[in-house]
Amino acid sequence: MFVTFFFVNLVLSVAGSSAAVRFLTLLQLLLLWLLLSVPLNVFGAFLGYKQKLREYPCPTNHLPREIPEYSKVPPRVFCFLSGLIPFVVVFMELQFVMEALWQRNAYIMAGFLCGVFLLLLIACVEVSLVLSYLILSQEDYRWWWTSFWSSGSSGLYVFLYGLLFFLGNQNLGNMHFASICLYTCYTVLISEGFTLMTGSIGFLASRLFVRKIFAAVRVD
Repeated sequence: MFVTFFFVNLVLSVAGSSAAVRFLTLLQLLLLWLLLSVPLNVFGAFLGYKQKLREYPCPTNHLPREIPEYSKVPPRVFCFLSGLIPFVVVFMELQFVMEALWQRNAYIMAGFLCGVFLLLLIACVEVSLVLSYLILSQEDYRWWWTSFWSSGSSGLYVFLYGLLFFLGNQNLGNMHFASICLYTCYTVLISEGFTLMTGSIGFLASRLFVRKIFAAVRVD
């Protein structure tokens, strides 16, 4: 995010925009990150290292076993396609959000947005649980990234929608190069944030699901 912010600020500075951040302000942000964020991350990692290891409901093998071939279509294809479901849930609301951000339209449907977020939460959980269960039922233990990307891939569709929104809007299509870079970078950041949010929801739900089903397994 810092790299994206510095790139956008560089483009705005070259274009002579008043929205560009001064060099001293950038230096203050960099020092704030180095002197505050980095030490806190190191301190948090130290505390995490001192914590006890999590106990799993059943023992695991130290050596990974061979995974049988169960499908000619790789799981990443299913992850890519399943991301459409969370995206469809927020599709209509995303249009109003984009118009409020880039066309300065008033956004007055905050309550409806909360309802859409709850539906998005349910969709991410269900999609990740289904794909994780299908992976485990085929004796494939690599469910971690499948559970993340099955719902997190919706961020890619958000980015593609952002590009289509830009191309289909006449007011945005007449912007100069600096504004286009600004729009593209902000769309990338929004898509990354959406990917992390939906992917984390799917992973945490699948992790709880896997712990529950393996806790019911009796190993003699």
